[in-house]
Order: sequence, then structure tokens, then C-alpha cells
Amino acid sequence: MALPLRVRGARPSLTRWATLARPNVLLAGVRPLSSGAGATLSRLLDRELKLEREEEERNGGAVTPELMELRDIVTQHMGISEEAGSNLVTLKMDFDSAAGPEKVKVFFNVQEYTNEEDLIDEPVPEEEDSAGNIYPFEVRVARGGRVMRFYCQANAQQFTVENVVVSKGDDIDADFDEKDAYQYQGPSFDDLEPDLQTAFIEFLNERYVDDTLACFIASYADYKEQQNYLQWLQDAEEFVKG
Repeated sequence: MALPLRVRGARPSLTRWATLARPNVLLAGVRPLSSGAGATLSRLLDRELKLEREEEERNGGAVTPELMELRDIVTQHMGISEEAGSNLVTLKMDFDSAAGPEKVKVFFNVQEYTNEEDLIDEPVPEEEDSAGNIYPFEVRVARGGRVMRFYCQANAQQFTVENVVVSKGDDIDADFDEKDAYQYQGPSFDDLEPDLQTAFIEFLNERYVDDTLACFIASYADYKEQQNYLQWLQDAEEFVKG
């Protein structure tokens, strides 16, 4: 709340003190004098942007050799689509299975993740390596008027399946969360018999959903979120500058 200006040495009138004593009564339409907050904010945003870019240069660039290698492997079979500033990353491919042609879609949100240490009750010793963040992702396989959806999680080492849902329809881009809000979501994957779990995993592996893809998802999500953060800093600075 902007307070009335006080002149050094002057005694505020009773009317002015009454205004201060009633915080809900504002002088509507009174515009506070500029305090240079915009200039300060712009300077700090510019500082953060420069620091982030310098750190990126020290690390050898935005895309590491490991990420480039993973991307080369993944894109041998899948096409990647994304937009600047968007958290959504999508991979798609056509696959010829023994049961007929399929469309496969994998997608994830780069800003949706959980740190593995948050899921552990006991603290992890500093000398022990952590797999880092866990990224949920979804795999859809469409064929013959049905879509099989796998809800999965990936870290920098492997992927796991949480549950499997089979829905009617052949639109692989459909909003199933709204369309099938009350559909049976399948059992917890861990509750299935071990050999059935293995068969599902092999089904996914055959469609190039494997630990290599999981590593790519974790690495690419980290890279993509960083690029979005740099763009956010730049957009915010440009807005403040006007």
C-alpha cells in the first residue's frame, strides 16, 4: 500500500493519521511516484541471463555430447516435435507390428518431475550417486480402433510402468483424460504377475520404448527446461524495459 508522503520535520494532520489508521480506505486514483523498481528488476534479470549463458558456455554449450548421442539414437525411429517456450515434447512413429500397422506416440512435460531424494525417507549420503529427477511420460499405441496407453516414469537410467489403459478410438492425439475420466485405469503394474510385467515391457521395447529413451527423456527435459528458463528471463527483461 502506498503511504502518503511526509515532509521531514512536518507534523501530519489528524486527517492524514486517520487515513493511515484505516488501511482499507485507499486514495483511489492516486499514482505513487516511481521508485526505480523497474530499472532494478531489469538490471537483475539481465544479470541472471548473463550468468546463465556464461555457465552454459563453461559447460561446453547447451547440448552436451551425451544428449546429442541420445538424440541421434532416438530420432532414428521417432520424430520429435516441440515449440519454443512450451513444456510439451512429443515423439511419434509409425510401426509395423505382426498384428497390423500402428501409430506410436510418446510425450512428456519438461517441468513436471519429482526429485528421487524426495521419495526416500532416509537421507542419501553425498558420496552416493542419485539418479536425479523422475519424469512421468505417456506412451500411446493405436491400432484397429483402440489405443493402449502406458503411464510411465523415466529417470537418467531406466523407465518403469505405472499402469496400462486400453481405450476405444483411433485418435492418438485425443484428450483421454477428459474423454475417459471414469474409465477403469487398470491395476497397479507392480501387482501384475512378473511374467506379465515382462511381456508388457518387451512389447514397449519392441517399439523402441526402452532405457535409452528414458535416459533421453530425462536429459532432454533438463535441457529444454533450461532453454525455456533463458527465454523467460529474456522475455521478462524485454517487458520490463518496455
